Amino acid sequence: MSVAEPFSADGPAGPVFLEQEDELAHSSGDLLEGASRFFDRMLEGDQIYFKGLIFETLAEASRNPEIRNMLGQVYENSVDTLSEFLGDLKSKKIVRADVDVRLLARGLIAIYDGFIASLVRDPDKTEAKKAWNTLIKAILFG
Repeated sequence: MSVAEPFSADGPAGPVFLEQEDELAHSSGDLLEGASRFFDRMLEGDQIYFKGLIFETLAEASRNPEIRNMLGQVYENSVDTLSEFLGDLKSKKIVRADVDVRLLARGLIAIYDGFIASLVRDPDKTEAKKAWNTLIKAILFG
């Protein structure tokens, strides 16, 4: 199964986010706008080039257990924070009740890391933002 399959409309369980017209019509705009603002903040100034240092840190972590442990703690803190946010969305019935928010958080972090890698390689922010917004809409609505 690919990373995207659980999020696709024809994946095993349909889209991750419920399509309840009244609540989601209002919430989805907020979520899409928030996701777009997050992406913009991710790209502010030269921040993206500093994010590229993560790859050097990852390479060093493969050789250095102390750095690996520190990186693991940062990652787990990120998963905890995002899981809490997604849990709030789940309680508002924006995220389906059967979704494991911790696994969803891990998947979203992997997607974020992929965007960082693609922007280090090719810093065309316009195309990257279009891809980000398309991805978020696909996750939200299948």
